[in-house]
Amino acid sequence: MKKAIILWGVSGTGKTHARLNDPKLKDLPYIDIADIYRAHPEFDWAEAHIAMRRQVAELLQEH
Repeated sequence: MKKAIILWGVSGTGKTHARLNDPKLKDLPYIDIADIYRAHPEFDWAEAHIAMRRQVAELLQEH
């Protein structure tokens, strides 16, 4: 079974720092919801999460 590691939390709590500095995480593919909001400023919360779930599904299919 394929797995996803999810780092979830309030903005500014160190998720990106942890992902970039943890040897077990730093080389894994990732999706950051901040990137989705940046690419689609018109998205509300629900639309951004739908887009993120789509990207997660695509990554799981690839790997």
